[in-house]
Amino acid sequence: MLFAVVPTTMTAQGGVLGGMQGEGISRRPFKLVADGGLTLTNGDLKNLNENGFHFGVSVVYKLPGLPIAFRPEFTYTSLRFKQNIIPSRLFGEKNYTRALTGIGHLEVPFGNGLYVFGGLGGMNLQSILARDTTARKGTTLIMDVGGGY
Repeated sequence: MLFAVVPTTMTAQGGVLGGMQGEGISRRPFKLVADGGLTLTNGDLKNLNENGFHFGVSVVYKLPGLPIAFRPEFTYTSLRFKQNIIPSRLFGEKNYTRALTGIGHLEVPFGNGLYVFGGLGGMNLQSILARDTTARKGTTLIMDVGGGY
């Protein structure tokens, strides 16, 4: 069920300290990565939500003697419902979707700062309506793949 949600969200992000980088840049075993930016909706998610934002943090741990790294990552995403779908009646009243995600990635460098990653984790997706006392939420297993520089 969540697998259909993951491809519907594209993110634009920039790291504060980047990923594994090239071997010659740093030999430290740990690196802190912070990211954030605009979350663009498309597909089914675009029918209900406006664009939103996300921010996250991860720690890259280079495994000793191996060319790979372990990268646990935690991300918070927030999207507001479109006003024509679920209108907010009072000033300051908000209807939105939140996602808290935790993923364990393995990161493999290709040289010149390029790397690919893949991992498994969990996502808690929650829809909150201002006039409703109970939030709709669910947690599921997710898969993530990607790359960077």
